[in-house]
Amino acid sequence: MITNIRKNCVGTISFDAKFPKMRKPQDFIVYPVREGDKNLLIQSDNFWAEINIESGAVNMSARKAQYANSTWLALCVVRKTNRKFSLTEENLKQLVSATKGKDEAKTSFLK
Repeated sequence: MITNIRKNCVGTISFDAKFPKMRKPQDFIVYPVREGDKNLLIQSDNFWAEINIESGAVNMSARKAQYANSTWLALCVVRKTNRKFSLTEENLKQLVSATKGKDEAKTSFLK
């Protein structure tokens, strides 16, 4: 599901992912995380999602033709078009580890 986790040019984490009901993988960026946050916010060209770092539960927007953001996810929840699924334990550990800077992709925004 999640591959190619790396540090991007703005110092945050990017990764490629193919989540359920997606035809092909997309490049996602992880928004900066503050200590105490329970969710990772991720965005691609067509999707916005929140990943719970404790359970791996994902709440993802429906596909958007132009762009995706948190407002679009909120609208998808109201319309019941959002997608809910869980990451595998392995993928969740990889993503959280990279975000915390313990993986190959070192970041300084969460310690």
